[in-house]
Amino acid sequence: MIKNLRIFIVVLLIAVIVFLVFLKKDSQYAFDKEIIVKNTVLDVAIVSTDEERSRGLSNHRPLKDNEALLFVFERPDFYGIWMKEMRFPIDVIWFDDEMKIVSVRENFSPDSFPEAAYPSHEAFWVLETKAGFVKDHRILMGDELKIFD
Repeated sequence: MIKNLRIFIVVLLIAVIVFLVFLKKDSQYAFDKEIIVKNTVLDVAIVSTDEERSRGLSNHRPLKDNEALLFVFERPDFYGIWMKEMRFPIDVIWFDDEMKIVSVRENFSPDSFPEAAYPSHEAFWVLETKAGFVKDHRILMGDELKIFD
């Protein structure tokens, strides 16, 4: 009986530690900036370093309806997005240097890895949103991104 209790306690402690590790990974970004796409306000985390852009939303908890990740680059290019270690599908929206939508990939699935999604035109900004955002908000090519300081 005591041996079973010890085993249970050890397993419980391991489970708590694993949970805390995943909880820490899930909170890697602060969604503390606001943007508007079309008429929709989103809370975004901005990623601008190579390390942050490579990690993206890997191992992140699913996005809330009003959350997004905004990738900022130094110059326009055909920036690809991959779904490495992703837990949920996303919509990907590429914007040019004038902050207008130039390409969209809807419902990009984690099952697509190692495939990468690329824009049809050079982009300066890339926005990752919850899957369904583009359809639900009737996002169209040419719609604008507005960033608040």
